[in-house]
This record gives sequence, structure tokens and C-alpha cells, in this order.
Amino acid sequence: MKLLAVSHDYDWSGAPLALYRVLAGLVARGHEVHLLVDGGETHTGSLIKPALAAGIAVVDGVAVGDYDLVLCNTLVMGKAVVAVDQRAPVVWWVLEPVFGLDLIDQGKVDVRAFELATRIVFPTRWQASTLYSGFLKHDRISVIPLGAPAPELAPAPPSPEGDGPLRLVHIGRVEHRKGQDVTLEAISKLAPGQVELDLLGAAKPT
Repeated sequence: MKLLAVSHDYDWSGAPLALYRVLAGLVARGHEVHLLVDGGETHTGSLIKPALAAGIAVVDGVAVGDYDLVLCNTLVMGKAVVAVDQRAPVVWWVLEPVFGLDLIDQGKVDVRAFELATRIVFPTRWQASTLYSGFLKHDRISVIPLGAPAPELAPAPPSPEGDGPLRLVHIGRVEHRKGQDVTLEAISKLAPGQVELDLLGAAKPT
């Protein structure tokens, strides 16, 4: 299979990282995979170098009809689904939870993609059956949960009673829609010193 993938960016963050893992897996299985960049800052995205190392070709300008499948990553790539214009089968991977509805309300999503996509993939049944159900124009829907097998780790030795606070990490770009405020509010309801929290993720540029 010859596949073309396109995303809103290629930085080391959630949706592009999920895409990279899928594409690297396809290359490992013998498929030819191309990643479309726009000639601008996506050339310097932090995932470009790992993609090349994994055998994913980076291309700028393509003939869509030359591909067996086009994979459009995230809700805002609805415009790419529409641009394919049925010249090739297109899978639209819609990852966004509730804030995706805000993107639609703000006019940042070409909703024609809900009708034109050959197949729409969601990470949860809730997104398909509840969140975006009012936009779905066909039943060509798949639910594929996100995630990867956890590495095998040696079991940690048991901690003695009262051996310090519980340590948590919240992974995600530091911005309101990622929910760090919810995590902080929950921790604030605990006794002081019970939990140590690390936020792992770049701050949104202002």
C-alpha cells in the first residue's frame, strides 16, 4: 500500500505523535508511507527527523491520485479531506474531544468532510455516538482506542508506610483545553503534601 499522511503540524505533541507511531508501524510492515509538508515550518517540526529515520518519506506537493489511501490527522484537517475530492480513499482521524465543537463553531473545520471522508476514525465510541453524531452523514465509522503497549518494567519495591507523597505526572501541552486546571483543582482538595504533581508539556505560545 502507498499511503499519504497529512497533519496540522508535526511537533512532538499528542496528535502528531499518535500519527507518527501509526506510520512507523506501517513502514515496518512493508508499506510505502509519505508525510506531506507545506514547505513552511512543518519542515522543522520535531517529528520530521524521527519520521525520516523510521523510513517515512517527507514530500512537498503530490498527486493525490497516485496513492492508495490518504490519512488526514485531526479535526482541523477536514480541509484536507475536502481537498482530496474523492481522487483517493481518505481516512479522517478525528481525535479532538469536546473542544472540537468549539473549533467547528469558530469556523476552523470544513464540515463537508463528515460527508466526504471514506471512513472516519474516533478514539472512543462516545465521540462517534454523542459528540459528533449531529455532523455524521454516513455510518462508515470506526472506533480505535489510542494507546500503546506498556513496556515491561521490573516491579517497584514496596514503599514503607508514610514514605512521602504520591507523585503524579500530567502529560499535555499546558493550555486550558488540556485540563491541567481540573487536575490542580482535584489535588487542592487533598491534604497539603499528599501529592506532588509534575506538568509535562510545552506551554502554548502567547
